[in-house]
Amino acid sequence: MRASIDVDCDQRSVFDFVSDGRNDPGWRTEVDRMDVAGPVALGAQWMEYSTFFKVLHTLTPVVIKELDPPKRVMVETPAQHPFWLRSVREVQAIDDQRSRLTYELAFDLSLLRQITPILPPGWFVAKWYARRIRRYLRNAQRILESEGGA
Repeated sequence: MRASIDVDCDQRSVFDFVSDGRNDPGWRTEVDRMDVAGPVALGAQWMEYSTFFKVLHTLTPVVIKELDPPKRVMVETPAQHPFWLRSVREVQAIDDQRSRLTYELAFDLSLLRQITPILPPGWFVAKWYARRIRRYLRNAQRILESEGGA
């Protein structure tokens, strides 16, 4: 699942914002808290605490597996985690003051066992998450354009 949005901020500001997991609770609607171990660097670990449907809680560890400032950061669950998830955040400069932010999310459907005993079909999950990802991007855009990413 992948979507993009144009942001009236320079590439570096957008990248600095989306590559720091501590900012995720501000723009990703289900994230309650993100514990980040150390600076943005390869191998840095994040622990995501999320709530779905107001009552279903998940705990998802990820590690920065790819880092190419100010263009791309990719986080992924560690190999020993029972559920696979990957999140890619890419930032492309449109000009000196505008950027295109792309967010991509991929995961094993079995990840949903944390919040539902019955796994919905992939097409349904993709449709449901597509709306959520567009909301993430609008939230990030609003924060970056109104507060400069602060």
